[in-house]
Amino acid sequence: MDNDENLEIIILIPALNEEEIIEKTINEIPINNKIIVIDNGSTDNTAKIVNKLGKHLIYEEKKGYGYACLAGINYITSSNLQPKYILFVDADGTNHPNGIINIIEQIRNSPTGLIMGSRMHTNTNSMPKHARFANYFFTRLIHLLYKVKLEDMGSLRIIDYQALIDIDMQDTGYGWAAEMIVKIIRKGYFIGEINVEQRPRIGKSKISGSFITSIKAAIALTYYILKYSFKRNI
Repeated sequence: MDNDENLEIIILIPALNEEEIIEKTINEIPINNKIIVIDNGSTDNTAKIVNKLGKHLIYEEKKGYGYACLAGINYITSSNLQPKYILFVDADGTNHPNGIINIIEQIRNSPTGLIMGSRMHTNTNSMPKHARFANYFFTRLIHLLYKVKLEDMGSLRIIDYQALIDIDMQDTGYGWAAEMIVKIIRKGYFIGEINVEQRPRIGKSKISGSFITSIKAAIALTYYILKYSFKRNI
């Protein structure tokens, strides 16, 4: 481990075939904190680029965003790193550095819990119409069932490490985003949003770029939102 790395925040970047943008994504991160890239079975040069940059790289061959995130969390816990926060950043270059700075400032001034970046006020055309509609549907469903108003299900998010361990994430695929939100709510932690700029991604989206994949993601998200609304304890 580089002695210059700050462990207050550990940054997890799940990546699958992002050779076009992963170097720029990493170099743009505006804080000098430990970065862990989880290669989720890439068949291109993603891993070679991460190694060239000297960043920590772990492998998770089982495909799925949840699998990749869980691999990163398991590495942190098994290494006893004990950060204060975990920051999830997309590998595809969509997260603007200013958004990363702002989301960190927000959680430092908030109660223990989760802060997410809302992309709904971005000035770019970076979100397809069906993705915007899906976000509208899921956030309204969360409001209906859990009485919490949100605008987005965005993947740029930062969470207190102890809260993350407490909610015991399990989903290995598309339902990860919803599971985290509803468990945070059900456990009584704080949840908040801050507006962030969303840039057009480089390459094809793993979810919104495919109609069939979008449907699968929608089913998984709906399942988790409904599942925990009927459970007495989680």
